[in-house]
Amino acid sequence: MLFSHRSILAASVAIVVVLSVTRAQSGTIVNGGFETGTLDGWTNVAAGDAQVSVVQGGAPEGNYYAHLSADGFAVNHPDAYASLGSAAPFSASAGDVLTFNYRASTWVNDPLAGYATARAWLSGGISDIEIPLLLGTGWTTASVTLPESRDYSLGTYLNVEALVYNDGSQTIIGAASGAMDVDNVHVTPEPSTLVLAAVGLIGLLAYVWRKCR
Repeated sequence: MLFSHRSILAASVAIVVVLSVTRAQSGTIVNGGFETGTLDGWTNVAAGDAQVSVVQGGAPEGNYYAHLSADGFAVNHPDAYASLGSAAPFSASAGDVLTFNYRASTWVNDPLAGYATARAWLSGGISDIEIPLLLGTGWTTASVTLPESRDYSLGTYLNVEALVYNDGSQTIIGAASGAMDVDNVHVTPEPSTLVLAAVGLIGLLAYVWRKCR
């Protein structure tokens, strides 16, 4: 007998493990949990009274999370924005799932005198994929099934603007603010490819097993 049953089984298991690791690494997001305590692997921009930073403690997983904030006041700093995005695109296959934890909130003292928006999206294709965000709910999870095999980039954004509103009878000095926290950004591989490979290997193993008996 050229190969023993045990060696064939071991080789099949090894191939499945290699396939699993390869698929998992294909969608790796650098520093997706911010556990370096820094924004390494991410681009960030802050303008006006805004900031992007890493906060320690209170994260839904691990020790750190990313924090964005922006504040606007009509009198001296009417607008501000903050953005955070993955510095390098990540490769993913159709059916993979992008997941991240977030909490977001916005506030304006009067809708006539300002606005505040928070958004998240995926780019890399012909058009961006908007990711719906729930505001004021505490930590929650966003999940997006990726529609096609290609490179993606994740972006998050806060934008506020405060105005002085006067309708002839009243003057409103606007104020607006927004905050967003992001953590545990990762891609879960779509399992069907691995399942098909495993089924094929099991069939091959059964065939070889019968031949060796």
